[in-house]
Amino acid sequence: GCDIDPKSPGAAADNAALNGIDPAAYQMYVGDVLTDRRLRAKLGAGYDIVLANIVSDVIIPLAPYARECVAACEKGDAEHAIAGAGECAQRITDLPTCAELAERITNDAEAILKGVAAKYVVD
Repeated sequence: GCDIDPKSPGAAADNAALNGIDPAAYQMYVGDVLTDRRLRAKLGAGYDIVLANIVSDVIIPLAPYARECVAACEKGDAEHAIAGAGECAQRITDLPTCAELAERITNDAEAILKGVAAKYVVD
């Protein structure tokens, strides 16, 4: 695990003990992965899943680094990549119906194609 709180290793050890997890089964780091390149290197990459129990204002800036950590993202496997939940879900302000979404996508695509045609097609 990794946390910016210097008390986090003790809390993690207490929780591991309460859940019967051997301390040798995990490693706890303290630091800021946004600013500490060495810490990111130490944490490595290729994880199948990354869990984060933090507020959305903290997790959103971490998103660019999640790509380095999640093997599914590296493979382009969107089905098994990152999913927002909890506080991240509260950032969703628009839930269109499938028909509305399809219409938006179609309209956006048509606008893009018209722009491309206007730029590259000569009458």
